[in-house]
Amino acid sequence: MKIYIKRNGKLVAYISLVRCLGGTEIEFLKVDKEYWGKGFATELLNKAKKVAGENNLVALIEPIKDSSLNYEQKKEWLIRNGFKKVAKYNLGDCIKSVMVYNPKYYKT
Repeated sequence: MKIYIKRNGKLVAYISLVRCLGGTEIEFLKVDKEYWGKGFATELLNKAKKVAGENNLVALIEPIKDSSLNYEQKKEWLIRNGFKKVAKYNLGDCIKSVMVYNPKYYKT
């Protein structure tokens, strides 16, 4: 499933989601460079949370060149948006973290 944001008929951001065991995984999130820092990634993340519903929303993060955020900034952004780090992998010179959002974590 893909969710798109358009402005003036131009595609400026999208998120690709896939169903996985126990929830939904963020396969890819892209915002055009000229629209970085304008809240489009957060808007897409919030829409992805709605799609996942009461199930897990999973994000696998890794260092990627030509990104508005570095690895640590991505991790912190996800934490600010309710995600928890559940695993970290060091694969040679590549670090990957598995981040999970689940609204059940916050119910009282």
